[in-house]
Amino acid sequence: MRTSGSLVHLSHEGATSAFVSSELNLLDMMQDESDRLLRPRVACQTASIPVAESNPAITLVPSTSTAAAPATPTPRRRLLKYLLLGGATYALLLLFWSASRRGISNAADGSGISSTFRSAVSAVVREAKELQLMRMENLLDTTEDQPAAQIAALVPPVREGKPTQSLEMGKISAKEAITQAEEHARLVKMLPAGEMKQRRLKCVGWRATSHCTPHGPRDPKSDKGCYNVVPNSASGYCEVEDQDTGELFRVMKRYCSSLRYDATFRCIEAPSFVKYPVESVEVAEKALATGFTLPNVIDSPVKPRDGIIMVVYPKLIASAYATIRNLRTVLNCRLPIEIWYREQEIRAGSEALSPLMELANSSEAGEISFHKISDNWATGFGAKVFAVYNSFFERVLFLDADNVPARDPAYLFDAPEFLDTGAIFWPDFWHPGHTIFNIHGQSLLWEVLGTSFVNSFEQESGQLLIDRRRHAAPLDLVKFYTVRSPNPLTRLKLAYGDKDLFRFAWMKLSVPFTMIQTPPAVAGKVINGSFCGMTMVQHDP
Repeated sequence: MRTSGSLVHLSHEGATSAFVSSELNLLDMMQDESDRLLRPRVACQTASIPVAESNPAITLVPSTSTAAAPATPTPRRRLLKYLLLGGATYALLLLFWSASRRGISNAADGSGISSTFRSAVSAVVREAKELQLMRMENLLDTTEDQPAAQIAALVPPVREGKPTQSLEMGKISAKEAITQAEEHARLVKMLPAGEMKQRRLKCVGWRATSHCTPHGPRDPKSDKGCYNVVPNSASGYCEVEDQDTGELFRVMKRYCSSLRYDATFRCIEAPSFVKYPVESVEVAEKALATGFTLPNVIDSPVKPRDGIIMVVYPKLIASAYATIRNLRTVLNCRLPIEIWYREQEIRAGSEALSPLMELANSSEAGEISFHKISDNWATGFGAKVFAVYNSFFERVLFLDADNVPARDPAYLFDAPEFLDTGAIFWPDFWHPGHTIFNIHGQSLLWEVLGTSFVNSFEQESGQLLIDRRRHAAPLDLVKFYTVRSPNPLTRLKLAYGDKDLFRFAWMKLSVPFTMIQTPPAVAGKVINGSFCGMTMVQHDP
């Protein structure tokens, strides 16, 4: 290991802070959702269920008496109220626990109680909004010819019984049920590989299989409806129907190990899942068109401008300060530096940036500029993608704020590997045979990306070297992977943050890049015969 020629990355787990300004009242949302889904419909209720008179065929509930007599409380209604109250209380406790885990009680983290609390709230709200968005997308696909007022009356509940094709096991034998399920499965085709056709699909349901493979024998007793949560240890596939052709397809094909233990899987997400790789190709094709350039790129024969990019927030101000001082005073690096930040994350305006601004104004600082991140999507890990996408340098070296180079990194811009491919990435500790992120050959990841499984080390994105002029299309695809909503990569926890998004985009477009072949090392000390250290060491090309 050549520590004199390496980039030392100080891993800072959980450092990224996300702030989403949302005025949604979580309790109101939960109350409204629960009331709409759980409220029993009885003859003596005052409020009537909206029914479109112009088209009686769509009426969901038989007409009932509209007498205004007060409803007599029943044990069932009281039970539902208690369940609703208990659920709301549990959600609040879970929310406060989540907030405390993110550091809400730590006043010294510089992020502020209000910002951290709202970040925790926004995560819950975003989950609910994305699920509702997928509900409405599915609903609009299946009710295109009906007025909006009628569609509003058709919003389906979260809980759904097994589909009608799920066989009633009590009326036929288990053997007959399996036989019928197998016969039906022969009618359900695979989507054509690499198909770029936009189909209008609707969910039919979850089709369970045996032997921990989606290609195993059918297990109809474990089938589920579109809105039911499917256990993460189950195998099978989601059955969807093309509304234009009537064809049945199997998508979201799962092995028992296809998902992380903490992911939530429902087949109602299948239509959006199928659209994702198709939309990604459309984005890439636009970026590959003649004349497309990234923001702030100057396409001229003049030598491109090289520089370092960093993203900071309160917890990493000290780390960024130390890294810049090391670059300037110890390594004598004169590369210009861009510091990107979200103003909402910097407590009391730009006050938290004072140490960095004072350093920038010193005689030893060289060229240091500050840039605000304004887009709403560029929160958390998205801030890094935004900075690389919008940098004012043509060729960039991105460094995490806690990433400390061991030598002047300017030499990287002249490395043969970079001149050849225009992109250098570094490996993580993990690979398909040993991964904490569930990236392996049976992961659902490859289906949503629309690519074949690649057996390689995962990417560690604490440092990136990219020629933005040469790689506008892959970077535009990275942005799509980050901002698209609903996003199956995050909803199903198929990828962690931005960690692997860059190599995924390059692989999707079959664009060459250089992956450093030396695996990362760990730096530390031997104390009383035991090794102590958590510092990742990355190597030069």
